[in-house]
Amino acid sequence: MISTKIKYIIIFIIYFSNFCYSKYVPSARYGTSCVLDKNNNIIYFIGGESGGTKNCLNDFFYLTLPDSNMQPIFEEITEPPKEYCWSSLSLAEGRNQFQTVSDNENNYLYIFGGEKNNKFFKDMNILNTKYSSWNNMMILGAQKIINVPYWADYTAIMLSSGEIVYIGGRQSTSPNGLNVSFAKMNEIYVFNTKSSSWDIINTSGNVPDSRIGHSAVLNSNNEIIVYGGASSEDLVTLATPDLVILSIASKPYQWIIPKVENVPKSRSFHSAATVGNFMITAFGYIAGTQNETNLISILDFSDTANVRWTSYDMIQASQTDKEETGLKETFISQNLAVILGGTIGGVVVLSVIIVVTILLYKAWRSHSNMRGRHQLPSSQSS
Repeated sequence: MISTKIKYIIIFIIYFSNFCYSKYVPSARYGTSCVLDKNNNIIYFIGGESGGTKNCLNDFFYLTLPDSNMQPIFEEITEPPKEYCWSSLSLAEGRNQFQTVSDNENNYLYIFGGEKNNKFFKDMNILNTKYSSWNNMMILGAQKIINVPYWADYTAIMLSSGEIVYIGGRQSTSPNGLNVSFAKMNEIYVFNTKSSSWDIINTSGNVPDSRIGHSAVLNSNNEIIVYGGASSEDLVTLATPDLVILSIASKPYQWIIPKVENVPKSRSFHSAATVGNFMITAFGYIAGTQNETNLISILDFSDTANVRWTSYDMIQASQTDKEETGLKETFISQNLAVILGGTIGGVVVLSVIIVVTILLYKAWRSHSNMRGRHQLPSSQSS
């Protein structure tokens, strides 16, 4: 009986401790910027756009990446800044649909092209982060004149050689956005930061669809992993295959299609970053639709010939938490009388035990004193 009441008391305490704890789950979105803190295995996210409101968001939060198979955890940072979307975390100018590339060794940030209000750009802006100074340049090819297109929605990867590889996106023949087409995937534009020049490298292998809204990350094997995106302006047509690898170990570059396990729904306009042998993707559109998601997917590319996905549906996890909280509330409401009765009853029983113990102790002491008096010798005996 007492053990049952104690059980209810423990459940009551656990419930209220869980009730006071709330898990932060960011809303579904697209066009979110992210940056990786490699030292602490944390990815920081800022803003994005919500289709429900068509407004830029201003929340600032980070994703802690666990060492084990535990689910990744989001934490919100208070006092968010101005609303941002379709930008880079190294925002520099009044334009969007571009990607910032950092040269940490030489303290430079590179921003190429972009778009603003249907106006396309093709200039290269270079920020010296040490002296906070800008350079803006229109650049020609080193050995031949290369007419770099006006360009937006690309991905850019900095190589250890000091070259920046640009993949995918929309290109225009004029700043007014005339004759817009998707960038060819069999011709890769490369910018050499050491010579400040462009080159075009042809590719071989299984050339994938042209695309926008994709991501690209570099692994330790000199391979660029390209994921997701759409091959049409309306975002309805999926870019296939959705996961491809560009080997840049030698020229021409080579496209490789790996074997993929646990394939999640493809996405576009998502965020992506690498930690060790893992690529973490978050948010974006479910490709082929304009439905936003806050799905977290982790790609294990330890073996690039056979890669494997693990996904975490943060919305479903949030709903599960709410359902569990609802079950707890239902349990408490239905058993509140039993819990309170058990608690009060337990206190009463404990009080009775204490009182009885005290009375028994007093009786025992009194009896002991009486026996002591009978055993004392008479002081009048001779």
